[in-house]
Amino acid sequence: MRFPWGSTVRVSTLKWPDRPHWNFAGSYLGADAHGDWIGYPTGSTFERPGASYVSPVDQVTLVPTDGAETLLWVVNL
Repeated sequence: MRFPWGSTVRVSTLKWPDRPHWNFAGSYLGADAHGDWIGYPTGSTFERPGASYVSPVDQVTLVPTDGAETLLWVVNL
């Protein structure tokens, strides 16, 4: 992935396997041995057909470099 730190990253997911699902934007946080990290601050909007969600807490997503499933952590500090 590798973007400059803080770059806006637009995420669009699919389901079943070609139907639009969740869409949202985050900030690129950097990369480490596990993969690329994307952050979503409190108030981020997540949308999919028929639904919208505003996050009440900060969240991070790991996009693994080895092809493993993507992980999402919700952080409530």
